[in-house]
Amino acid sequence: MINSKQKNGILSESLAMTELIRNNLPFAIPYGSFDEYDFIVSTSLGFKGIQVKTCYMDNSKNRFIVSLCTTHRRGGETLKNKKYGDNSFDFLVAVCHEPLTYYIIPILEISGRRSITLYPDGVPKSSENNARYTQMNNLEKYRNAWHLLS
Repeated sequence: MINSKQKNGILSESLAMTELIRNNLPFAIPYGSFDEYDFIVSTSLGFKGIQVKTCYMDNSKNRFIVSLCTTHRRGGETLKNKKYGDNSFDFLVAVCHEPLTYYIIPILEISGRRSITLYPDGVPKSSENNARYTQMNNLEKYRNAWHLLS
């Protein structure tokens, strides 16, 4: 039986596919689930691996969190809470369901991190002048940045 986390993941992948089509970005879905990317997109710079992740609301701080850890089986060994590295994929597509928002983020911006924080409703005033926010979460420039995949 499929659980709600799996349903959210399938929904996020479906929404991302719809946006790829809407933006005339050719893509393929790799056979099997052995790699750390969900799609391969044909860009002007060649083929790029895309990992799709669902944003989850953190009501206590009015923000969205995206986990950047994965569980995979490699050679009979299960790797849990493994952080994505520089070569895991090329772009993360983070999908926030409500409000429906996409972030297209290059892996080099996020590799080695356990999670990222996103603010599709806008950055709270308490965070705007916070140096830690500016350093760690200046990812709003990637909101709906589908042009990065052209």
